[in-house]
Amino acid sequence: MKNFQILLMILTVGILSAQQSEGTHLPLKGNVEVFKTPLESSMVLPTGVAINSKGHVFIANKGKVKLAEFDGNGNFIRSLAEDVLVAPHGLRVDKDDNIWVTDIETHMVFRINPNGRISLVLGQKGTSGLIDETRNLILFNKPADVAFGLNAEIYIADGYGNSRMVKLDKHGNFIKAWGEKGEDNGNFNNPHNVVVDNRGLVYVADRHNNRIQVFNANGDFITVWNHLGTPWGLAINANQNIFMTDGTNEKILKLNLKGDILGTYSGGAGQDVGQMQTAHGIALDKNQAIYVTEVLNWRVQKFSE
Repeated sequence: MKNFQILLMILTVGILSAQQSEGTHLPLKGNVEVFKTPLESSMVLPTGVAINSKGHVFIANKGKVKLAEFDGNGNFIRSLAEDVLVAPHGLRVDKDDNIWVTDIETHMVFRINPNGRISLVLGQKGTSGLIDETRNLILFNKPADVAFGLNAEIYIADGYGNSRMVKLDKHGNFIKAWGEKGEDNGNFNNPHNVVVDNRGLVYVADRHNNRIQVFNANGDFITVWNHLGTPWGLAINANQNIFMTDGTNEKILKLNLKGDILGTYSGGAGQDVGQMQTAHGIALDKNQAIYVTEVLNWRVQKFSE
């Protein structure tokens, strides 16, 4: 009987620990945002979403207007980088309201200033690789995402092709690269999204390895979180909580900087409001509403408490 009680206690503690590791249910309500695209354009396979200081929403997709800006009410404002983007993927807005977008077809990364002009190009159009030694030019292979360090350093998740991280200075000059395709710590299998916290630590969604890896600003491995499912998209808010989309299991996770799950939202797979189909990019506005792009549903959904 004593052994049975000990076993029962172990099982009970194990169940409680598992429940605690899952966090609480995020009390979110879904709302399909109807962005008023131009009549000649539809939102097709949206991947990236970002929000600037004005509350304007930027969406990257495969439609005719590949990078669109909307006001906070969903009214179309303008198209950006027309005749340049082919297959935009990752999308971020920096502290100066520059819009950054990666293109997995042209193998390039673009910085677009708030006036809508391209102010920096990284990579070489139509050329994949690691580096062009003759020109000392950094190359990419289907870059997935971009983030920024404390001193405006540029971190690029060179994801689909090269499975590495690349660090550049704020002017786009190469500093270092780390990782290759593999399962060991410091290697990747499609580094798909990246965010940086207020200490300068770098969090990489190592998508096909089903984990988030954490590095210091120099790219030195710190730790790995492999208990989260499949990370597709990452966003970090002013309170230093990380929000993650799991496009395999159609979930939104809220994490602290230790990797603990603070909350989970799951409406299941589907097309109804609150459900998701391949939840991909994620962004938060000033009111902490969460915007998620759904690749297969061809829409952006807004979640709020």
